Amino acid sequence: MIEQLYSGQLFFRRISVPNPCGSLVFIHGLGESGLCFEQTMASISNDPLLSGWNQLAPDLPGYGKSLPPSIPLNLSELAALIPDWCSPFIQSPVIILGHSMGGVIGQLMAEESDGMIAGFINVEGNLSTGDCVFSGKAAAYSPDEFEMTGFDLLKDSVYRNGLKFFAQRGYYASMRFAWASQFHLNSQNLLDFSATADAADRFAKLHLPKLYITGQPSGICAESMAALTATASPVAVIRDAGHWPFIDQPIDFLNHVTRFFRSL
Repeated sequence: MIEQLYSGQLFFRRISVPNPCGSLVFIHGLGESGLCFEQTMASISNDPLLSGWNQLAPDLPGYGKSLPPSIPLNLSELAALIPDWCSPFIQSPVIILGHSMGGVIGQLMAEESDGMIAGFINVEGNLSTGDCVFSGKAAAYSPDEFEMTGFDLLKDSVYRNGLKFFAQRGYYASMRFAWASQFHLNSQNLLDFSATADAADRFAKLHLPKLYITGQPSGICAESMAALTATASPVAVIRDAGHWPFIDQPIDFLNHVTRFFRSL
């Protein structure tokens, strides 16, 4: 059963078990919330191999049910603060599973880890500017323009997309709770991170167990897929899926996560 709680300014979803093997921490994407992980968390809790792990999914500040910060936080600041926010609820070893923007934050956390992070699953994390679909649209506005009109227009487009793509229905629900200023700053952060064209190489150089999961044909762009291949990074491709492969193909996704944990 997923427990919901507040700690300080943050809202958390969690599943706790007696004598846990460790903790699996989910980090959501731009405009998202921990809501998107609820089905995955429930499936993991019923899996024979994974059910012994605690699970934690925070809503980042300014997203979901968490309160916004007084000043929007950039991705590096979020990566630095997440361990402190989550520390009351996690036990080592810790595995990070980050989706989209959460994959970028997970990358930054893994690069600065002092040994706390024992593994990293990057799900559709931004690797090149071609992956900046929603962030690119947001960053095209000035901060004031985005807050006045741009964010509403973006939410309207996601609502329309949800008529065809199931995963974007949940995305729209979470976006309704996101703060425009936090969304806009993190959009620009994602563009800056992706524009360096070294994200796949940075992922490949992480000295810890790792796996990149992508949905195809509607996930990361061809340039990003080629970069992963060129760096010989461990990649799992989920067919007939898009940017939310854990929602589009939940059974295949769980199978890849289970294989990753079995390999630890």
